[in-house]
Amino acid sequence: MKLVQAPLRGVVPLTATRIEQLTNAMDKECRALVILAVGSGLRTSELLGLQVLHVDFRRLTIKAAQ
Repeated sequence: MKLVQAPLRGVVPLTATRIEQLTNAMDKECRALVILAVGSGLRTSELLGLQVLHVDFRRLTIKAAQ
């Protein structure tokens, strides 16, 4: 059996306008998570494992522990 080679495509990031449209269309509960994901570059596992103790509100930093 011969495997078919899928064409490689580059990642095309969303524009700020598209991100705003996306976040405005979703529930409030998901909005903060998506905005954090877009702005921080954290992976899904890091976002889902995030706890308040990982956030330094004074220094405005997040420690990814997952």
